[in-house]
Amino acid sequence: MQKQSIINNKIKKNDLINLKKRVCKEVERQKYDIIKFHSRSIQIPSVNTPPTGGEAKYQAFIAAQMKKMGLEVKTFEPDSIKGIIDHPAYNKGINYKNRPNVLGFYKRKQNKKSILLMAHADTELTGKHEDWIGKTPFSGIVKDNKIYGRGAGDNKDGVTTMIFVFNVLKKLCKDIPINLCFASVVDEEQGGRNGSLAGIIYAKKYIPDIVAGIYLDGYEKSVSPGNLGGGILSIKIKCKGSQVTIDDTFLLLKRVYERLNVFKKKRKKKFFKNNLFKRYYESLTMRIGEAKLGTNDIGGAQYGELNISVYLLHGEKEKVFLNDLNRCILQSKKNKNESISLSRKIKFLETSEISQDEPIVSNIKSNYNLITGKKINVYGSPMCDLFLMNNHGGFPSVMMGSGRSSKPGIAHSLNEFIYVDRLLETIKITAGTIIDFAYN
Repeated sequence: MQKQSIINNKIKKNDLINLKKRVCKEVERQKYDIIKFHSRSIQIPSVNTPPTGGEAKYQAFIAAQMKKMGLEVKTFEPDSIKGIIDHPAYNKGINYKNRPNVLGFYKRKQNKKSILLMAHADTELTGKHEDWIGKTPFSGIVKDNKIYGRGAGDNKDGVTTMIFVFNVLKKLCKDIPINLCFASVVDEEQGGRNGSLAGIIYAKKYIPDIVAGIYLDGYEKSVSPGNLGGGILSIKIKCKGSQVTIDDTFLLLKRVYERLNVFKKKRKKKFFKNNLFKRYYESLTMRIGEAKLGTNDIGGAQYGELNISVYLLHGEKEKVFLNDLNRCILQSKKNKNESISLSRKIKFLETSEISQDEPIVSNIKSNYNLITGKKINVYGSPMCDLFLMNNHGGFPSVMMGSGRSSKPGIAHSLNEFIYVDRLLETIKITAGTIIDFAYN
């Protein structure tokens, strides 16, 4: 197939559309290579087990593929980046030995602008292996237009997308007039974030003027120009006194639950009024975990603890939110022998949001429409590493991808899967978006 000839990095609108159509045909032509690659990726475990993780073999596999395609490959452990440990977004206490980020660069001296594409290499825990299709979470089984396994849709689909976006563009275009960075990063799951942060810092130093970013960890049929923030909190209660029993602790805990539900109800109303995050008003305003009760052998004090997951909307201040929540649960106390304390279990992830008028959003919208004939859904994303691009990278970025947004097969669940058609669709849309930035 003849490669696209470009003069002065500009092509006519009809030629641009024709190039995108050729991209779509080439993606379909490589369909079985894409399926085979993604299935093989799933078969290489890369589970995140804080404070360590097992991404090394998978990352070596990705690095080898990037080199084979002609990308300039850089590998490094996140904590090797100078000054990163003192960065305000850095999450301390994680071990990065043998957990390398892998960044592949397409770089040309004459190119004055750049795009960063990112996806995370690590996956969630798996549960019992025998409960999975194929009796293993790493089968990569392909059945009924689905690819099964841990990481199928979170987030090895994002890494597969990056690999084949470049593979297709390189085949069709004589020279791509934009710098590209494809970042496969470690340690995103379970509040990680440092792999993404290190990838952004490195990319910004290595390629000029990053004008936009795509974190390929999103849901099918949607684009997210913003994300929720938040984290996990611990609520500890204590009842002391010579006459105190476990029943007293239980009653205090019951009152705490009641106050939390009052607070949650108010949060739901706030979420419902927010167009970008309205869809989460039932599920992601607050999640209240199970409580533990016990007796302290010293002094016979009764105690209890429960964990809650909380979510912040863009513009909300963490300190204000925590003060409001603390005031609410302290109303559960009835006497001086009862105490309640609230503390963070992990460093909060930040919120972020960009204008829907940004070119990265409008380009993805138009490419989705061109490829599918439909309008893409514009939703906010749950807690994720998108905020690192928007808040600390300094370039407008979105979340997009092909992961399942509902059961069955949703990320982190048993028998996680991805639809082959959605994966191919994401590759086409991403490639089309890069074309828009490169040739306009």
